[in-house]
Amino acid sequence: MMISTTTNTMIITMMKTVNIFRTCACSNKKYLKEELFRIVKINNKEVKIEKDEHLFGRGAYLYKDQEIILKAKKRKCLSRALRIEVKDEIYDELIALLESEVNDHGKEKQ
Repeated sequence: MMISTTTNTMIITMMKTVNIFRTCACSNKKYLKEELFRIVKINNKEVKIEKDEHLFGRGAYLYKDQEIILKAKKRKCLSRALRIEVKDEIYDELIALLESEVNDHGKEKQ
């Protein structure tokens, strides 16, 4: 919404916040992007977890929940979504990241 007056050049802009949703590769449910891990296949040979930097390549999202991560490991959801073999170390790293996030949030509240 824009308002302008003749005496003062005043422009008021109301910005809407847009919620970005992505689909979890395991549960097939939509979640906010912040609630998901992004796992990326790079150059058809390497799989990495996107932490802070943006990685280019085929990506898949997993909900930040230990049960979902273990279910994805058992059902090989990431391997199917990324079309490449995903090693167990990636799932272990996801669980470690999840635990560190939980610990960080617990320290902030105290």
